[in-house]
Amino acid sequence: MKRMVLFTIGPTHSGKSSFARKLEQELEQVVVLDQDLQAEFLNAHYEKLVPQTGPNLLKFMLSETLLRYAIEKTAYHLILCNSNIYLAPRQQLLERFFPSEQFVRVFVYFDVPEATLLARIEQTLRDTKLFRDPNFTYEELLQSQLPQIDPPSSDEADYLLTVNGMTNFKQLIEEINEIIQKECSL
Repeated sequence: MKRMVLFTIGPTHSGKSSFARKLEQELEQVVVLDQDLQAEFLNAHYEKLVPQTGPNLLKFMLSETLLRYAIEKTAYHLILCNSNIYLAPRQQLLERFFPSEQFVRVFVYFDVPEATLLARIEQTLRDTKLFRDPNFTYEELLQSQLPQIDPPSSDEADYLLTVNGMTNFKQLIEEINEIIQKECSL
């Protein structure tokens, strides 16, 4: 019995969270694991424990705990909704948690033009509670992400789907549902 794991890949404000929420609403056996929600939770309830510098190891530990639980204790298809923009960590996640014998691996790459991302940031109503530094902005995040993006290649996953500024989410959800119907059984 194979399950699907879907990685969203792209910078801030590219549509990853909106897409993941729509996909979860449309498909019954799907659950979203969103690191932004985990960061907000930790910052709101465990501010004293959140590291002030360096990697947010607490967030990564919480994410891994939720991921392990979802893999071991549920039969859901999984959506890893975070930037996933770096090649090495993507590969490590696949190797550690998602063997090809057990998972159909789908990447959805959000290749949205910078001008579109900046316009979305300018209009955003999203809170910055997920940032450890309350003065950090989404524009600063975007500028730090853009030069570091490792675009996914078709040999990294079983399926690579690309979203641009004009992609129809409904059509994309139908395509993912077809992949599930063809490749998975729950």
